[in-house]
Amino acid sequence: MSQKTKNKKYILLVFVLFFAMIAGGVYFIVQFMSGFCANTLHSQIYSPNQKHKVVAFQRDCGATTAYSTQISILDADDKFTNSMSGNIFRVKGIPGDLIKSITWSDDQNIQIQHSRSSQVYEQKTSYGWLSPIYIQYTEVLTLI
Repeated sequence: MSQKTKNKKYILLVFVLFFAMIAGGVYFIVQFMSGFCANTLHSQIYSPNQKHKVVAFQRDCGATTAYSTQISILDADDKFTNSMSGNIFRVKGIPGDLIKSITWSDDQNIQIQHSRSSQVYEQKTSYGWLSPIYIQYTEVLTLI
């Protein structure tokens, strides 16, 4: 094997190891930082067939971030943990001020009534792909 081929393999190995270290570092930071967040359950509503549940909660990730209201759809037997974040709805603010009602119309349709938030981070209209659950949002006027 020529010296040129050996040098190319060495350079390639260095690049692969460098990017693996970067990816590992990013993964570690994400996992480490998620431990600083705390979730407080606001409400939990089971689907009519008891296979799923909707959980609304407040997420607090420390002094440098604002409180957020988040909503997730989970399997009925899934545990609510601090490591989870909302998988269908995330907005700035406190659940008691924002979430007015969450109802299951049937096993595949959810209606969420909420007051306006200054910042919506995520608002999905469906969850799942094999047997999707559809979400309808209604903004309600809040009088002061």
